Amino acid sequence: MRFLKKAIRQHDVPGKINTDKSGANAAALNAFNNEYSTDKGLQQVKYLNKLIQQDHRRVRQRIRPMMSFKTFMSSAKTIATLR
Repeated sequence: MRFLKKAIRQHDVPGKINTDKSGANAAALNAFNNEYSTDKGLQQVKYLNKLIQQDHRRVRQRIRPMMSFKTFMSSAKTIATLR
């Protein structure tokens, strides 16, 4: 619920919210609708390619050959090259 309120505060209220099939997301949206007397729709699709989940794709492509970072400095340098 806190994450939903923070996201709406930063980005305005959307017409419909896409989530995976998590029950916690549905419960938070129902509580939000009851608290603010709104009727925001919830679209639950398990494998919907949302932009926020695709955001880390480039990072995964870079670290997969290395399998993991050995030090914090190497992870910081890798992330800095992606910006």
